[in-house]
Amino acid sequence: MNTVLSACEGFPDTKFHPGDVLLRAGESTRRLYILVEGEVEVLKGDFPVATLSEPGTMFGEIAILLNIPHTATIKVSILSRVVVLQQGRDFLQSNPSITYELAQTLAKRLHSTSWQGKPETSLTHYKIIIMMSINTQEAKRNRRIDDGLEWLERPQIVSTRGHSGRS
Repeated sequence: MNTVLSACEGFPDTKFHPGDVLLRAGESTRRLYILVEGEVEVLKGDFPVATLSEPGTMFGEIAILLNIPHTATIKVSILSRVVVLQQGRDFLQSNPSITYELAQTLAKRLHSTSWQGKPETSLTHYKIIIMMSINTQEAKRNRRIDDGLEWLERPQIVSTRGHSGRS
């Protein structure tokens, strides 16, 4: 995650204290949070699902990429320094190396949780990875990201008979 921290040079960081909530599930913000130092807890409802302390870790990325409300609550565990980017989408679109690194992180998460009885969770992860692989500038110009993802939500019909490709 050194690439992420390098891209954040020049941006001010903010100190947060134990118990501070960086973002809440269900809220919509355009912010991207990047951990510089410290530790945060990821909560789904009242249940902790992860503790993150690696410098350069990002929060709020799923909401930004999918244009949905935050999917989890992020709460500070110990005194932490965090870069808060008010326009997270702009930051990701202007830093392709960061976007690629984020795609790798999301792919690792997908791989470690793949289909564990929750296809809707994996579908979200696949959408994120596909969005990350689309050239962000091209997608911005054409606004075709959602159109390109519709096939993931449709039931797929698989034929066992040979098909020549002609109708």
